[in-house]
Amino acid sequence: MIDVHARIQDIRGDEAMIKNDAEESAAVKRELLKTLSVDMAGRLRRALEQAVEWAKQDGGIDKYGDQLPPNVRIMDLKGITQTDEPDSEAKIQTEMCNLAQAWRDHASNAYEPVEPPVVFGFVIIKHIITIVTLDASDPGAIIHVPCQLHMAERNQHQWNALAILVTICWARDVLLDYIGARPDLKPEVKDESSDPDA
Repeated sequence: MIDVHARIQDIRGDEAMIKNDAEESAAVKRELLKTLSVDMAGRLRRALEQAVEWAKQDGGIDKYGDQLPPNVRIMDLKGITQTDEPDSEAKIQTEMCNLAQAWRDHASNAYEPVEPPVVFGFVIIKHIITIVTLDASDPGAIIHVPCQLHMAERNQHQWNALAILVTICWARDVLLDYIGARPDLKPEVKDESSDPDA
């Protein structure tokens, strides 16, 4: 996460150079800036996906395969500007409510009553990551925003990386608690005969 922060800082510097280039046309500038925005969002998404995957493996959650819905959603809101804020908030709420519903459905299939977990979202808009949470046990819950991270802000790389990784580890621990409350969930046994080295 610290490495991607440094790269986003560099890209933001490139953005500033393009904006201040008096020789380039407005149309060319728009296209170049759009390309840089897509590049930033893609890098942030990949870094977040890798961190989530690491947490799943670290907690042994990957052993359960597809038995569990994800409790972390990464959303890339492309082309969103400040004037689109109400629309983006509605989109985030809808995405998180859909994720929460998947967990309520999952919890309702338990042998004994079990509470669905809190679900987490990482919303990417250009170089900004907004962390959101939603209580899946409450069908009327609205998203909560613990923090918003400027991924190109100087001297904030350690704080931003820590905030993201603490949230991802929190999501992992919530999932482990849910698994612990569901004795009917069993780790999947890999078919050894499919191992080419066997």
